[in-house]
Amino acid sequence: MRKGLTLVVVLLTLAPCVGLAACDWFAGPDPGSGTATGTEGGLDVTVPPHDATGGGGDAGQDGEAGTAADVATDAAEERTDGGGGGGDAGCSSCTYGCFDGGCTGPFTSLGGTTAVTTSGGSPVPLVMTPSNGSSTGGGPAPHTDSVTVTTTTSPGGTCNAVTLVFSLDPTFATSTPVTMQLATSTITTDTWTGIVPAQGAGTEAYFYVVATPNVGSKAYDPSGFGIHYAYAVN
Repeated sequence: MRKGLTLVVVLLTLAPCVGLAACDWFAGPDPGSGTATGTEGGLDVTVPPHDATGGGGDAGQDGEAGTAADVATDAAEERTDGGGGGGDAGCSSCTYGCFDGGCTGPFTSLGGTTAVTTSGGSPVPLVMTPSNGSSTGGGPAPHTDSVTVTTTTSPGGTCNAVTLVFSLDPTFATSTPVTMQLATSTITTDTWTGIVPAQGAGTEAYFYVVATPNVGSKAYDPSGFGIHYAYAVN
Protein backbone atom coordinates (compact mmCIF):
# COMPACT_ATOMS: atom_id res chain seq x y z
CA MET A 1 0.00 0.00 0.00
CA ARG A 2 2.78 2.41 0.81
CA LYS A 3 4.60 1.69 -2.47
CA GLY A 4 1.49 2.47 -4.51
CA LEU A 5 0.97 5.78 -2.67
CA THR A 6 4.57 6.75 -3.28
CA LEU A 7 4.25 6.10 -7.04
CA VAL A 8 1.14 8.31 -7.30
CA VAL A 9 2.89 11.19 -5.51
CA VAL A 10 5.90 10.99 -7.85
CA LEU A 11 3.76 11.05 -10.98
CA LEU A 12 1.74 14.05 -9.75
CA THR A 13 4.98 15.90 -9.03
CA LEU A 14 6.51 15.28 -12.48
CA ALA A 15 3.39 16.10 -14.53
CA PRO A 16 3.74 19.97 -14.38
CA CYS A 17 7.44 19.69 -15.22
CA VAL A 18 6.66 17.75 -18.37
CA GLY A 19 4.27 20.51 -19.45
CA LEU A 20 6.81 23.25 -18.73
CA ALA A 21 9.53 21.43 -20.61
CA ALA A 22 7.28 21.21 -23.65
CA CYS A 23 6.65 24.94 -23.46
CA ASP A 24 10.37 25.67 -23.13
CA TRP A 25 11.07 23.77 -26.34
CA PHE A 26 8.94 26.26 -28.31
CA ALA A 27 9.80 29.43 -26.37
CA GLY A 28 13.34 29.78 -27.67
CA PRO A 29 14.47 31.17 -31.08
CA ASP A 30 13.74 29.18 -34.16
CA PRO A 31 17.04 27.41 -34.86
CA GLY A 32 16.27 27.41 -38.57
CA SER A 33 15.82 31.18 -38.83
CA GLY A 34 18.79 33.29 -39.97
CA THR A 35 16.98 36.64 -39.74
CA ALA A 36 18.54 39.20 -37.42
CA THR A 37 16.19 41.39 -35.45
CA GLY A 38 16.79 44.72 -33.79
CA THR A 39 15.08 47.77 -32.37
CA GLU A 40 14.32 50.77 -34.58
CA GLY A 41 12.22 53.67 -33.40
CA GLY A 42 11.12 51.68 -30.36
CA LEU A 43 9.73 48.81 -32.45
CA ASP A 44 11.17 45.37 -33.09
CA VAL A 45 11.86 45.19 -36.81
CA THR A 46 13.79 43.01 -39.19
CA VAL A 47 16.88 44.89 -40.31
CA PRO A 48 18.86 43.70 -43.34
CA PRO A 49 22.64 44.25 -43.18
CA HIS A 50 22.55 47.14 -45.73
CA ASP A 51 19.25 48.89 -46.34
CA ALA A 52 19.53 50.94 -49.55
CA THR A 53 16.54 53.03 -48.53
CA GLY A 54 17.86 53.70 -45.05
CA GLY A 55 20.53 56.16 -46.07
CA GLY A 56 23.51 53.85 -45.55
CA GLY A 57 23.42 54.44 -41.82
CA ASP A 58 22.98 58.22 -42.16
CA ALA A 59 19.23 58.12 -41.72
CA GLY A 60 19.44 57.47 -37.99
CA GLN A 61 16.60 55.87 -36.07
CA ASP A 62 13.95 57.18 -38.42
CA GLY A 63 15.03 55.03 -41.34
CA GLU A 64 13.64 56.44 -44.58
CA ALA A 65 12.29 59.55 -42.87
CA GLY A 66 15.84 60.50 -41.98
CA THR A 67 16.99 60.02 -45.56
CA ALA A 68 15.17 63.14 -46.80
CA ALA A 69 16.94 65.28 -44.22
CA ASP A 70 20.27 63.74 -45.16
CA VAL A 71 19.67 64.43 -48.84
CA ALA A 72 18.94 68.09 -48.08
CA THR A 73 22.04 68.31 -45.90
CA ASP A 74 24.20 66.65 -48.54
CA ALA A 75 22.89 69.03 -51.21
CA ALA A 76 23.70 72.05 -49.03
CA GLU A 77 27.18 70.69 -48.41
CA GLU A 78 27.73 70.16 -52.12
CA ARG A 79 26.73 73.74 -52.89
CA THR A 80 29.04 75.02 -50.16
CA ASP A 81 31.97 72.88 -51.19
CA GLY A 82 31.64 73.29 -54.94
CA GLY A 83 30.78 76.94 -55.21
CA GLY A 84 28.64 78.27 -58.06
CA GLY A 85 27.17 81.30 -59.73
CA GLY A 86 24.61 83.77 -58.57
CA GLY A 87 26.21 84.39 -55.19
CA ASP A 88 25.75 80.72 -54.21
CA ALA A 89 29.47 80.22 -53.76
CA GLY A 90 31.20 78.61 -50.85
CA CYS A 91 34.42 80.67 -51.03
CA SER A 92 34.11 82.45 -47.73
CA SER A 93 37.31 84.40 -48.34
CA CYS A 94 36.11 85.87 -51.67
CA THR A 95 35.23 89.54 -51.53
CA TYR A 96 32.90 89.85 -54.51
CA GLY A 97 31.72 86.32 -55.23
CA CYS A 98 32.77 82.90 -56.38
CA PHE A 99 32.37 80.71 -59.44
CA ASP A 100 33.30 77.04 -59.57
CA GLY A 101 35.38 77.30 -56.43
CA GLY A 102 37.33 80.38 -57.54
CA CYS A 103 36.95 84.04 -56.62
CA THR A 104 35.47 86.46 -59.15
CA GLY A 105 36.11 90.14 -59.71
CA PRO A 106 33.72 92.93 -58.69
CA PHE A 107 30.25 93.31 -60.20
CA THR A 108 30.45 95.29 -63.43
CA SER A 109 27.15 95.28 -65.32
CA LEU A 110 23.47 94.53 -65.65
CA GLY A 111 21.85 94.58 -69.08
CA GLY A 112 21.06 92.86 -72.34
CA THR A 113 17.41 92.65 -71.31
CA THR A 114 15.06 90.99 -73.81
CA ALA A 115 11.52 89.56 -73.79
CA VAL A 116 9.67 86.73 -75.55
CA THR A 117 6.25 85.16 -75.26
CA THR A 118 6.48 82.33 -72.77
CA SER A 119 4.58 79.69 -74.72
CA GLY A 120 5.38 80.66 -78.29
CA GLY A 121 8.88 82.04 -77.79
CA SER A 122 8.15 84.93 -80.14
CA PRO A 123 10.20 88.10 -79.55
CA VAL A 124 8.41 90.94 -77.78
CA PRO A 125 9.95 94.26 -78.88
CA LEU A 126 10.66 96.59 -75.98
CA VAL A 127 10.81 100.37 -75.88
CA MET A 128 12.05 102.63 -73.12
CA THR A 129 9.65 105.21 -71.78
CA PRO A 130 10.48 108.78 -70.94
CA SER A 131 10.60 109.51 -67.22
CA ASN A 132 7.32 108.21 -65.75
CA GLY A 133 5.81 108.39 -69.23
CA SER A 134 3.90 105.89 -71.32
CA SER A 135 4.67 104.38 -74.68
CA THR A 136 2.76 102.13 -77.03
CA GLY A 137 5.69 101.41 -79.30
CA GLY A 138 6.69 98.08 -77.73
CA GLY A 139 5.18 94.70 -78.41
CA PRO A 140 2.56 93.77 -79.02
CA ALA A 141 2.31 90.70 -76.83
CA PRO A 142 -0.83 88.56 -76.99
CA HIS A 143 -3.16 88.81 -74.02
CA THR A 144 -3.33 85.00 -74.01
CA ASP A 145 0.34 84.51 -73.14
CA SER A 146 2.73 85.62 -70.43
CA VAL A 147 6.05 87.26 -71.26
CA THR A 148 9.43 85.86 -70.20
CA VAL A 149 12.06 88.52 -69.52
CA THR A 150 15.77 87.64 -69.70
CA THR A 151 18.68 89.73 -68.42
CA THR A 152 22.36 89.23 -67.63
CA THR A 153 24.80 90.24 -64.90
CA SER A 154 28.61 90.16 -65.03
CA PRO A 155 30.83 88.57 -63.98
CA GLY A 156 29.34 85.26 -62.91
CA GLY A 157 28.71 84.73 -59.22
CA THR A 158 28.69 88.39 -58.20
CA CYS A 159 24.92 88.89 -57.67
CA ASN A 160 22.83 87.25 -55.00
CA ALA A 161 19.48 88.40 -56.45
CA VAL A 162 17.88 89.96 -59.51
CA THR A 163 14.30 91.21 -59.39
CA LEU A 164 11.85 92.12 -62.15
CA VAL A 165 9.35 94.83 -61.16
CA PHE A 166 6.31 95.31 -63.41
CA SER A 167 3.27 97.55 -63.42
CA LEU A 168 0.35 98.62 -65.60
CA ASP A 169 0.87 102.19 -64.39
CA PRO A 170 3.72 104.19 -65.96
CA THR A 171 4.21 106.02 -62.66
CA PHE A 172 4.57 102.69 -60.81
CA ALA A 173 2.15 103.87 -58.15
CA THR A 174 1.44 100.16 -57.75
CA SER A 175 3.82 97.44 -58.87
CA THR A 176 4.59 93.75 -58.48
CA PRO A 177 8.09 92.34 -57.85
CA VAL A 178 9.08 88.99 -59.37
CA THR A 179 12.21 87.17 -58.23
CA MET A 180 14.18 86.20 -61.33
CA GLN A 181 15.71 82.74 -61.52
CA LEU A 182 19.32 81.99 -62.41
CA ALA A 183 19.07 80.17 -65.76
CA THR A 184 22.71 79.77 -66.76
CA SER A 185 26.02 80.73 -65.21
CA THR A 186 29.56 81.09 -66.52
CA ILE A 187 32.64 82.75 -65.12
CA THR A 188 31.88 85.85 -67.22
CA THR A 189 28.06 86.07 -67.19
CA ASP A 190 24.98 84.99 -65.24
CA THR A 191 21.66 84.83 -67.12
CA TRP A 192 18.40 85.41 -65.24
CA THR A 193 14.76 84.94 -66.25
CA GLY A 194 11.44 86.16 -64.86
CA ILE A 195 7.84 86.09 -66.07
CA VAL A 196 5.32 88.91 -66.44
CA PRO A 197 1.86 87.28 -66.27
CA ALA A 198 -0.54 87.63 -69.19
CA GLN A 199 -2.29 91.01 -69.16
CA GLY A 200 -5.60 92.17 -70.58
CA ALA A 201 -5.93 93.19 -74.20
CA GLY A 202 -5.51 96.92 -74.76
CA THR A 203 -3.20 97.42 -71.78
CA GLU A 204 0.44 98.35 -71.67
CA ALA A 205 2.95 96.64 -69.40
CA TYR A 206 5.93 98.43 -67.88
CA PHE A 207 8.89 96.88 -66.09
CA TYR A 208 12.48 97.31 -64.99
CA VAL A 209 15.02 94.92 -63.47
CA VAL A 210 17.22 95.51 -60.44
CA ALA A 211 20.32 93.52 -59.52
CA THR A 212 21.66 93.20 -55.99
CA PRO A 213 25.42 92.49 -56.01
CA ASN A 214 27.17 90.67 -53.20
CA VAL A 215 29.21 93.85 -52.75
CA GLY A 216 28.25 97.35 -53.89
CA SER A 217 25.13 99.29 -54.82
CA LYS A 218 22.09 97.97 -56.66
CA ALA A 219 22.03 98.35 -60.43
CA TYR A 220 18.95 99.09 -62.58
CA ASP A 221 18.04 98.37 -66.17
CA PRO A 222 17.03 100.59 -67.77
CA SER A 223 19.00 103.11 -65.75
CA GLY A 224 17.69 106.59 -65.05
CA PHE A 225 14.94 107.70 -62.72
CA GLY A 226 11.42 106.85 -63.94
CA ILE A 227 12.61 105.15 -67.17
CA HIS A 228 11.10 101.73 -67.82
CA TYR A 229 10.71 99.10 -70.51
CA ALA A 230 7.27 98.94 -72.08
CA TYR A 231 5.24 96.76 -74.43
CA ALA A 232 1.64 96.84 -75.57
CA VAL A 233 -0.79 93.92 -75.14
CA ASN A 234 -3.39 93.06 -77.78
